Amino acid sequence: MTQLDEPTVERAFERAANTAKYGSQEARSGQFGAMTVERQLATRLLNEAEAATRAWSSWMAINDCLSSPELERAISHLDLWGLGPIRQALMRDAILGAYRLSDPHNADNLKVSLCRAVKLSENADTANLLASTEWALDIGYGPAMAKAAAETNARKLGHLQDLVVSDWKKPPKSSEFLSLRMILKPIRDRQLAHSIDSSEVSKVTVDELTKFIGMTLDLAADFSFVMNGSAPSPNDVRKLHSESAKRFWELAFKAPLDQYRQYNAKG
Repeated sequence: MTQLDEPTVERAFERAANTAKYGSQEARSGQFGAMTVERQLATRLLNEAEAATRAWSSWMAINDCLSSPELERAISHLDLWGLGPIRQALMRDAILGAYRLSDPHNADNLKVSLCRAVKLSENADTANLLASTEWALDIGYGPAMAKAAAETNARKLGHLQDLVVSDWKKPPKSSEFLSLRMILKPIRDRQLAHSIDSSEVSKVTVDELTKFIGMTLDLAADFSFVMNGSAPSPNDVRKLHSESAKRFWELAFKAPLDQYRQYNAKG
């Protein structure tokens, strides 16, 4: 396929024109009935997954900067105690933000979570609709690409269904995402939600946290693609936030480093 999943301005206009020309009467009128709420859910999921990715990228960038012994000495010399709370806040936002997107579906149907997204697809009729060429036409693909888009939707929807269930009491087909969620649960419950000291935090590696947050973004992007016909590349999102965070903290730490060097030069 071409980069049909990239949400560019040109693609947005093209999709709107295709929907008006080839979509169902309901889609042409701008109404998707019950699906309107689910399409909004997909957008919310993706936005919140990106926010968690952004916070985690910033936390990782600080760590990369602090690998410099000179910067560590500068921070200690200048007594920049505010850096500690900032690092804690970024980690808390990233973990809590990603974790709550895997909260189980509940009866009030209000949680913005991947489990709620999967609950939608548990209905066979709905799942078939989302993997149909009719749906592809409704969300803005032209006839030439509708079949390929429908096949991609089916694959992405299947990936989501393999990893996530509406209620975690039922085992998913693949335990990869659930296993990471269970590893994070003690940190969420004991360290972040209630601020209770626990040795559990030492059992979780940065790699596991990075993988969980990454998978959350991947799954949210898949659902956005299925529901709205477009989603940014998760790899591009991670690269963008990583590079932006690196630039920000290199600039933020430049002044402390300069001041520390001036102090040493006078010494």
